[in-house]
Amino acid sequence: MWYFFMKFEQELLAFCFMPNHYHFLVRINEVDKFVKLMRGFGSASAIYFNKKYNTVGHLCQGRYRHRVVEEGVDLIYMSRYIHRNPLKKLTFSTDKSSKSYINYKCSSLENYLSANSPNEHLRTDYVLEYFKSRSHYLKFVQSENFATHLRSIKRPSRLLAQVQARIENEATRGLDY
Repeated sequence: MWYFFMKFEQELLAFCFMPNHYHFLVRINEVDKFVKLMRGFGSASAIYFNKKYNTVGHLCQGRYRHRVVEEGVDLIYMSRYIHRNPLKKLTFSTDKSSKSYINYKCSSLENYLSANSPNEHLRTDYVLEYFKSRSHYLKFVQSENFATHLRSIKRPSRLLAQVQARIENEATRGLDY
């Protein structure tokens, strides 16, 4: 994976691999290079998986989907969504506590929580700059309601209007990020 991000000069901000899909939060430097990255990663992953498990065909169903994420509240919400994905999709045990997805090894959350991040290619700083500390980021990820953790965010007034709009939008659409 890192080979493709370095080769095509894109910055990976967060990731999570699930049994049947994956999520990347990418800072795109050039759209054409990003398209090549996704094509190359998808092909290489399918070839590896098919050889390892003696299967054929696509690894993921359909073409990758993408969404443009602006800085600010969209960025931190998307990182939260990605890091919470194992909690929503996997059955670890009857324990649905924070430890189950914090320790999920196929996610970048561990890199966000450790000051000694073992991965130099992952850019956690774009998201973490919005939080007072790594522990405040963890509280944000664990929270069921973003509004309860406004104090965890640096310069909350900068994001307050975006946050309020997001909360109102979630309430009307019944979404849980």
